[in-house]
Amino acid sequence: MKIGIIGNGVVGQAIGAAFAGMGHAVSIYDIDPVKSPANLADVAASDLAFVCVPTPGKGGELDISAVWQAILDLRLSGSNAVIAIKSTVPVGFTDSLPIDDIAFTPEFLSDDTAFDDAARPGPVIVGTRSDRAYSVISAAYAGIGDVMRVAPKEAEIIKLATNTYYAAKVVFHNIVYDLARAHGADYEAIKSVLATDKRIGDSHNVIHHKGYRGYGGKCLPKDAEQFRACLGAAGISSAVIDAVIEYNRRLRDGA
Repeated sequence: MKIGIIGNGVVGQAIGAAFAGMGHAVSIYDIDPVKSPANLADVAASDLAFVCVPTPGKGGELDISAVWQAILDLRLSGSNAVIAIKSTVPVGFTDSLPIDDIAFTPEFLSDDTAFDDAARPGPVIVGTRSDRAYSVISAAYAGIGDVMRVAPKEAEIIKLATNTYYAAKVVFHNIVYDLARAHGADYEAIKSVLATDKRIGDSHNVIHHKGYRGYGGKCLPKDAEQFRACLGAAGISSAVIDAVIEYNRRLRDGA
């Protein structure tokens, strides 16, 4: 299968390497010529085109201009490729596009393990109303991940909910760490036992991560803020998420 990728950042590079390793023909285009090993025409000629461009966020607002531009460029080029959006977008964005054969397929990659995560993605969420899009994406992922089809809005919420849960889990483990320290207990021993519980698991429980406490990076802060904004827009109390975000601010500030 011919697979095209727009955006040669961490996500684009990782999924490109994963699909190339499976034997697919991969073309990666980036708006920055220095980072672009292929051109837009190569991606336009693909069977499946992934949009992996940044959507920076602040205060619950996402800048999705690069996603719009990528999709517009593909369609203006006459491409008939199925479009799979990997970039984080607001809930309802995919359904708002007057385009057939499009899907939102969230990524759950960590910067440090992006290539391994892309090669072993676990469940692949495909949010689409297009049978063709679902069929092409399923064929691309055959053999490396179980594909689960949902509606686009459901896939968009799954992305935000997953990363916000991870954010809450980081904060929770920091609270446990502070409680252990207050009582002279060994957090590492506590963490080891909690990690054996399949209902909790061994992730997002490292307290001093890359020299700081709390959650950081590109995705968790942005997605937690976006999740809170979605709750507010729906008239749902965001008190629990407010507390997670505020506690994390205190952890990052060293308070």
